[in-house]
Amino acid sequence: MATIGPKVREAFHRFGELVAELLKLAALLVFGALMSPQFLMEIPWTGYVFAVLVLLAVRPIALGIALFGSRLGWCEWVTAA
Repeated sequence: MATIGPKVREAFHRFGELVAELLKLAALLVFGALMSPQFLMEIPWTGYVFAVLVLLAVRPIALGIALFGSRLGWCEWVTAA
C-alpha cells in the first residue's frame, strides 16, 4: 500500500494499527487460556530457575550490548530490559 501513494498509506494506517492491536490481544487471550495449574506443575524447578535467569540476567545483558552507544536514558533501558 505504501508504494501506491502516500494518501493510500495514510488511509490504511489507522486500520492497520487496529488490526495489529486486535491480533496482539488474541495472542494474549490464547496464551492465557493455555495456562493452567496442571501445566505449571509439570515444569521442574530448574525450568523456573532458567526463566528467572533469562529475565533478570541474560536479557538485560543482551540489551545492554545491543543498545551500547545509543542515547537511550537509564529509565528507558530498564523498561526495555
